Amino acid sequence: MLLCGLDLSSNKLTGDIPQQLPTLQGLQFVNLSGNFLKGSIPNNISNMKSLESVRVGDLIRKARGRIPPGISSLTYLSSLDLSYNNLSRKIPSNTQLQSFDASSFIGNELCGPPLPMNCEGDQIVPTAENGGQKEGD
Repeated sequence: MLLCGLDLSSNKLTGDIPQQLPTLQGLQFVNLSGNFLKGSIPNNISNMKSLESVRVGDLIRKARGRIPPGISSLTYLSSLDLSYNNLSRKIPSNTQLQSFDASSFIGNELCGPPLPMNCEGDQIVPTAENGGQKEGD
């Protein structure tokens, strides 16, 4: 039997985001939103080539760090929710991630398209849109 989806949303799960998640390479969707998980999104998420939907938005203890660059290589990805966490820095560049609505990324310290905050290197550039604040200010 092939497991094609994992929906563990709103189950009061605690601890770190499972770094072993990318070993489930056949998954088409993952939903961990609305739990008490923390930590970073696994760097090797790019191993999950069949992934079409990722939802880790609104984790109560918050995902942190940067969006792994490998997420931009997921060619079937059509739904993404990374909102309301502690993610920071530049959104990895590729036409697919930039095609998602800004709401997929809001509530973080992110910059670059599709968000209106510009980046200088990996950091947010102070503008009128972000209240003149740099990341960490």
